Amino acid sequence: MSSIQTQENEFTREVVSRLTSLRFRWLGVNFLTALVSVFVLLGIFWFIVALIDYHFELAHGVRQYIAMISWLVAVIGASALIGIVARNGRLKDLIRLLESRFSDFGQRLRTVLDIHDGRFNAPIPMQRVL
Repeated sequence: MSSIQTQENEFTREVVSRLTSLRFRWLGVNFLTALVSVFVLLGIFWFIVALIDYHFELAHGVRQYIAMISWLVAVIGASALIGIVARNGRLKDLIRLLESRFSDFGQRLRTVLDIHDGRFNAPIPMQRVL
């Protein structure tokens, strides 16, 4: 293998490594946003329940029932949001998002990922342009 090919392989490896690092940060922010959203909605729900309880003086059993239902809904909501974030957290999804937000990339990131994964064998001059 020539030194040019080695440099190009190191370049694609470095780009994919940085994209993978960015993907993990992106997933972390999305997971945190999903969890904060669930807890904020849960807090709003508890505030409304507290107001209703203060006004109507609900029985203890009713409050327990409402508490169980609210925690169940919170767990289901958090699971659903985490599932959505995880399903949309593939590297290709991040690359698609970056390429759509920054039009200067064109399809270069996708091409670099394909070259790195061995799905596309680009000639050396084309790899240098990327």
